[in-house]
Amino acid sequence: MHLILIRHAETAWNRGGLIQGHQDSALTARGLQETTALLATLAHEFPSVDRVYTSPAGRARHMGEAIASHFGCPLSDEPLLQ
Repeated sequence: MHLILIRHAETAWNRGGLIQGHQDSALTARGLQETTALLATLAHEFPSVDRVYTSPAGRARHMGEAIASHFGCPLSDEPLLQ
C-alpha cells in the first residue's frame, strides 16, 4: 500500500505570501497547471488509486476532485485534514 500526501496547488494568497489558515482563495493559472502536471506524474507512476481524502477547503478539494476523477475512485472529505 502507498500513502501519498499532496498539498494543494498555488492559490492567489500563496502567490502573495499570505497565510490562509481555514480561509480559502482561488487557484492561480499556475495552480491549475500544477494540478495538470501532478495528474500526469501520478498516472505515470501509479496504475491506480483506491481512494482520495481531502480537506473540505476549496483549494484542497479542487486537487482531490481532479485526482479522484482521473482515477475513477471515491473522494472523501476529511475535516481533520484542514
